[in-house]
Amino acid sequence: MKKFFNSKLTCFFLGFTMGLFALVIYIYNVKHISDNDYYRLKNDYYIDDIGSLKTGTLLQLDEVMSEGFTRYILYLNISDGEILEKYKTKEKHMIIPYWLIIKDTTSSE
Repeated sequence: MKKFFNSKLTCFFLGFTMGLFALVIYIYNVKHISDNDYYRLKNDYYIDDIGSLKTGTLLQLDEVMSEGFTRYILYLNISDGEILEKYKTKEKHMIIPYWLIIKDTTSSE
């Protein structure tokens, strides 16, 4: 009886561990699949006092917000010779959102 009980308990823990391992792999894969969602801009967009993004620019989906907007990531490469001013903040993971406005193509600018 004791041998039978140990065998059932071993099988239970082995099955539980394998199921937990499969769940972790599934969650990891789902998370990383959604990290590869990129979207191409269909219009030119203007960012107040910053500049513009041209049609065709690729943006990575970051997060859909319940407030009715979606946040995207744009990676920028800057030459090592470029001098940048470091912005000091006490916040650990600060996000500075910029609102994109469709560029008015009817004006002469």
